[in-house]
Amino acid sequence: MQKPEENYLYDPLEAPDPDAWLALDESERRYKTLEYHLLFEKDLPAPEAHATIHTIVETQLAMEVKPLPATLMRLMEEGLNRHEAIHAIASVLI
Repeated sequence: MQKPEENYLYDPLEAPDPDAWLALDESERRYKTLEYHLLFEKDLPAPEAHATIHTIVETQLAMEVKPLPATLMRLMEEGLNRHEAIHAIASVLI
């Protein structure tokens, strides 16, 4: 498994490489999602909780936990962007 570069920036609109994502320590994954949200979504009421939930969904997608990959694709085919689809999945998981 190849680790992402140190300056790798998580972007919920783009799927991370599953092998590279899973090669990161869980805390590194969470940090990457938190970093994105602090940079681009400054008005989140609970950014750490938000990032944790994103991390859980992204990790399950990378691990191909069923039915998440198919659900993500269906939601995107129905018009949600990838970030919105992750939020929809997260709302069910919570």
